[in-house]
Amino acid sequence: MKRICLIVASLIVLLSSTVCADVIQDARAIADKVTFISDDPTTFTLDDKLILTFTAPAVMLQDRSFDLTYYSFKDSNRFTSAPSLNGVYCTIKNITDKVIIVKWSQSALTVGSFSGIPLLGGMPYTNAGNPSALPDTVLLPGQSVDKSVYVSRVEFNDGWWIIGEPIPKAGGLKCTLALQIVDSEGKTQYVSAQTPLIGVTQPNKVL
Repeated sequence: MKRICLIVASLIVLLSSTVCADVIQDARAIADKVTFISDDPTTFTLDDKLILTFTAPAVMLQDRSFDLTYYSFKDSNRFTSAPSLNGVYCTIKNITDKVIIVKWSQSALTVGSFSGIPLLGGMPYTNAGNPSALPDTVLLPGQSVDKSVYVSRVEFNDGWWIIGEPIPKAGGLKCTLALQIVDSEGKTQYVSAQTPLIGVTQPNKVL
């Protein structure tokens, strides 16, 4: 009898693991299709000082469930997984003959319902939302840097997670990046750019 119970328990665990894996696989299939879906530009010249290029959306999976207007997956055991837009990857180039400093602590990222200072790639998640923890980016003349710019909304749930915006089934989302920059003469100004629409390409092939 004990052996039968152990076999049944093992089968339940195996089936549950398989279903969970299927849910994650479905969510990842959608996440892999999230990209820029409109013909709007991805490269911007900002006040003849910087060239900002959005290279890709930053998309990750969340253990969350949303309503039917968003991509979200749930199994019979209530295991959930959903792709979320956590920010954007970009390249910033100084096209002047002077040093330019990007003041991230005075800059803002807007994604869906989130608007605030960003969390930069490589920063501890515990520093999210803390302006004093955001380092400046110093750009020498002609220098370019790659940056991962995320929403600074995090939570701890068996580890730290960025809480991004759910991916809508209709339409899409945009990221807006507003940068405070300071030149070598001390002049401070804001420049901004917005990504093309971000959504799922060919959704019928992954659902």
